[in-house]
Amino acid sequence: MITNFLSYFLNREELFIKLCVFSSLFFLAFSGISYRKKTNKLLLGVVGISSFNEVLCSLIQSFEGNIAITTNVVIVTLNILWFYILYYVFNLNTKKILVLPFLYLIFSFYNTLSIEGLYTFNYHVFISGSLLYVLIFIILSFYYLKEENFSFYLSNEYLLILAPLLFFIGASFLFGFKDSNLTRVVIFKSVTVYTFIMNISNFICYTLINIYIYRERKQIAHAS
Repeated sequence: MITNFLSYFLNREELFIKLCVFSSLFFLAFSGISYRKKTNKLLLGVVGISSFNEVLCSLIQSFEGNIAITTNVVIVTLNILWFYILYYVFNLNTKKILVLPFLYLIFSFYNTLSIEGLYTFNYHVFISGSLLYVLIFIILSFYYLKEENFSFYLSNEYLLILAPLLFFIGASFLFGFKDSNLTRVVIFKSVTVYTFIMNISNFICYTLINIYIYRERKQIAHAS
């Protein structure tokens, strides 16, 4: 069993992504940043769930199980956490914006039970959540630009919400065609389209997260 688990966990195609995820978890765990700050608490949820999912999926696969259910639940959970991070970073006082994550949750349940099914990867759920995040990000960014709040774009919080943007765009492009043959097209040597896009988007995402953690740690050090 251990051999099977390690073969899936150390799968060459997914290994770089796992290194990105666990590097952020390690960095976050030993950073000493304050979790009284809501965005930091939500970020811990994002990185912690992502790390747990990597281990759990490898474990399920080692027993020849279906990881679709786990993956779909994690996708919905992570998207909602990122929505809440947007909410706190943009300092939205109105609760109306929280209707969107609620509607997204309802759509996810409906899609899973009535459209794409429980035991298959829910493309609609992932893509709709990703595009919704990107749309909210763009609208609110333009609003702050209109208000000439330029310092906001240099803030550490803006860096945090910028982190998953390329991942959402890249992965949506990748999964938007629903064509597994397309994702397996080899670009050069043994690198497929899937590996290329996912590795780059995850690397940028978790690098920005690590920079955010580093800056948070520096702020605490300067304050003390």
